[in-house]
Amino acid sequence: MATFVVGGGGDWSNREHQIVSGEWGLLDPIEGKRPVVDYCRDLATVMGPKTHLPKSLKYLEEYAAGIQIRAINERWLEGYKGHLLAAPALGKTTASHYFAALCFALKRAERDRLIPRNPADAVARIPVPEAMKVYLTETELQALADHPLGGVLGAEIMRGFFFAVYVGLRVSDVEGLTWGRVERGAKPRLMMLQEKTQVVVGIPLSASAWSLIEDRVIHRHDELVFPRAIASPSFRLRRAPTCTRCPSSSGTRTSQRCRSMRRRRTE
Repeated sequence: MATFVVGGGGDWSNREHQIVSGEWGLLDPIEGKRPVVDYCRDLATVMGPKTHLPKSLKYLEEYAAGIQIRAINERWLEGYKGHLLAAPALGKTTASHYFAALCFALKRAERDRLIPRNPADAVARIPVPEAMKVYLTETELQALADHPLGGVLGAEIMRGFFFAVYVGLRVSDVEGLTWGRVERGAKPRLMMLQEKTQVVVGIPLSASAWSLIEDRVIHRHDELVFPRAIASPSFRLRRAPTCTRCPSSSGTRTSQRCRSMRRRRTE
């Protein structure tokens, strides 16, 4: 299907061109001529300073040299990839995030009819090597269980730690876990909301995980599963169970790594 750009002469103002373009679903003849740096800078102001696009502007400004949005093509994007990968201060993962941020901006420009198509759709992203994951072995878990922390708070920390290991939760998930997220029944499970996708997923609870929280008490939906852990100001300081007899190289494992510790004991 052909793509049309409103042009022509006469007495039409730039704003009139834009209005007609919007009404007929045509390309914006004014905004398409904007430098890509200016467009990304405006877009970054509504995205928040901690997102990747604002952080990448420095490198985009170095490479873009005033190029218009509509002039960007696949060859230019390949060159920008090389520019990011060659930057001494950027690792490969950060370079991948920064390139993806520009691709997102171009996708937005296509949606807003500044460009007829997104050239980034035909350009491969910067691959990122998978990080090495550290797992606790059954022997290491048993060593931790054999040397519990003392006191009521220590017992709560250990209980939350092992529950996180069995289920694959982060420390923040354990701290904020309420009974409203726990489904009882023949096959108990946790209902967790994924932050990025906003999709609720059910996580089955093994017998080992269920035994750590099952107390045969009816709880309020907003009641914390591990109330002592979140109520204690020292929990954050003591949340990493340490076992000097643990047969690992460091002798220490923390529940912050629980997403990589999804190991089940044989039941």
